[in-house]
Amino acid sequence: MDLEATVLTQIGTSEGIADSLEYALALGVDHQAVVGACKSLLTDLYAVTTNERTDTVWTLTDEGKNVAADGSAEYQVYCSVPAGTEGVSMADLQQAVGEAVKLGLGPCLKNKWLKKAGDMIVKLATDAEDETAAMLVLVGNGTPDSVSAKDLQALKKRKLIAQTNRRVFGFAKGPSYRATRVKKMVEITREMLGDKADMPPGMPHWSDLEFKGVNLNAMGAPVGGGNFHPLLKVRPAPCVIIGNRLE
Repeated sequence: MDLEATVLTQIGTSEGIADSLEYALALGVDHQAVVGACKSLLTDLYAVTTNERTDTVWTLTDEGKNVAADGSAEYQVYCSVPAGTEGVSMADLQQAVGEAVKLGLGPCLKNKWLKKAGDMIVKLATDAEDETAAMLVLVGNGTPDSVSAKDLQALKKRKLIAQTNRRVFGFAKGPSYRATRVKKMVEITREMLGDKADMPPGMPHWSDLEFKGVNLNAMGAPVGGGNFHPLLKVRPAPCVIIGNRLE
């Protein structure tokens, strides 16, 4: 999908894009990609901003994304313990799940999914569910309201989610709107000049093109001072005769 062309067509309608977030969700694309395409159109006045707001939202951290995809540490530990009364030794459990046992064993014991029997870990629950991963999936899908405030704070404490600010925009047609975006040229080349009738095939004339604006009031780059040649830096100072001595 050509996102810029799709956005340009929508901006040309009477509704425009009232809410960039809702529009991105309807298209099934990343919100920042929609905002980037619209802001690119702003530079040539194909679009204008009609409104703007800032929302505080919950987002997954990198660790939270891994947990949502692969399961929480406690659920990995739980699944590594076989059913039955024999269980598994701590050494075998550490070998099976690695570092996850340090993070996941405590919650498993607290939730009464597992229990310790000497040096053995025995499974108690037979129908445990990975609620942590399920809640992270809800947050990642943009529906954190389905998770209680207490659980959100618990996930935040575990550094699985974080609160961030998200800017949402509205866009409408600008004064230079066209159904198809025309690329503006940066400079005039010699090939663009001359009689339009004498132009070779495929070579546009400058009068048929659009050019980017030039700020004639912009200050030029600062001119720095010169430097001494290295030989001038090491040559001896000139001698001066003062009275009867040479200095």
